[in-house]
Amino acid sequence: MAPAKWFQHKQIWLVGIILSLMVLYLSYCGITQDIQSLVSGFIFMSGTGVLLWEKRRNLKLNSDIFSSIIGIIAIAAFPLSLFLPIYSPTTLPIFFFIAMVGVSILASGRKGVKKYWQELSLILTLAIPGTNFLIWWLKLIWLSYLVKNGKFWFLCLTLSLTPVYLHQLDVIEIARFVSNNILAIAIVFWLVWQKRNQIQLKPQKYSTLLGVTCIALVCSQIFDHTSMWLQILPALTALGIALITSGFSGLKQYWREFAILLIIGIFGAFKPQIEENFGLATITAQFAHYLVAKWGIPSVRQGTLILFSPETAVEVTQGCAGYRQIFWLLEIALFYVVLFSSRLKQALIVPTVAVFLAFIGNSIRVLFLSLLVSAGDKAGYVFWHDGKAGDIFVVIPTLIFGLFCLYLIKYSQSEEIDDYQETKFL
Repeated sequence: MAPAKWFQHKQIWLVGIILSLMVLYLSYCGITQDIQSLVSGFIFMSGTGVLLWEKRRNLKLNSDIFSSIIGIIAIAAFPLSLFLPIYSPTTLPIFFFIAMVGVSILASGRKGVKKYWQELSLILTLAIPGTNFLIWWLKLIWLSYLVKNGKFWFLCLTLSLTPVYLHQLDVIEIARFVSNNILAIAIVFWLVWQKRNQIQLKPQKYSTLLGVTCIALVCSQIFDHTSMWLQILPALTALGIALITSGFSGLKQYWREFAILLIIGIFGAFKPQIEENFGLATITAQFAHYLVAKWGIPSVRQGTLILFSPETAVEVTQGCAGYRQIFWLLEIALFYVVLFSSRLKQALIVPTVAVFLAFIGNSIRVLFLSLLVSAGDKAGYVFWHDGKAGDIFVVIPTLIFGLFCLYLIKYSQSEEIDDYQETKFL
């Protein structure tokens, strides 16, 4: 079909109007920082789109002039309401619903509106006030009753909840979690994409109820600014999606995805407690002092202080003890174990090597800073301690660990080839 002829078809105009209204609604939610309405709108509008797509061949588009006028007025009421004194976050979904009713009248006339009752009911749920667990649960139960498409649930929920989850981590300024969590979520997406054609979608009644409960819990609590709670939300979301799409019997096909998300959940929940109760700063100070002594610089250690003179010292605080580097490499090591390791020996060696490299890398960093302090180079100390240059002590151990993992993968592959050839020969 030539592009010039597209605009002669009523379907193209209707799709354009619907998409414009949806984009306007979501954009306004984003501008006003109403993230709850943004997430809710994306989920239920996506469900509306799926329902319309499934019945697209059976829809009859016929409307009289009077119905068209009514539909246009109802549609125009939504963008106009944004500039009127009556506008509020409560009235926004109401006027959006009126506009979608207007689209239905414009498409199929006043008598044809009943054909869109399912889609309009989903849009109407946006106007239901409240963001607690029960409200979300009732909304999602209705959505699951109308929309049975498993791929919709996976794509819609992941695309809507993942950015919000990462945004919340950034809002509460726990950047030490964000990089690992982005990596973990990317791995999960990659695993699902790799087996997309083998996934068994067998939803069941009770598994759907439990899955909806998990998703409702996530949607109602994702805006709780508690880092410990936020860490378990990815695993809870994945569990809910898996239950809705694949039932109880299909959970085992996602065991790697669950393991990856549980790793970041467990680490995220217990990192603060480990940092508070484990004296890594003293251990790092001891080892760094040993390296300083081997370097030939006179010094004395008192607890976490390395003294070069009564006026010059370096203190290894909790923030400089190496927790961030160790957690970073240890989580990557556990990701490797889940993805590639099938032997207990590797499962034990890989995390051990990760912790060792991270600890050594951070100790060398403390040594380097101590040398700068002992030399009286305050500008150099500030540059390497406060600036981004210090990240080199994280990057180098990570690169070494990556090469180590690559070697293990190559070694495991060669062993498998040798075992296969021996079995074939026998």
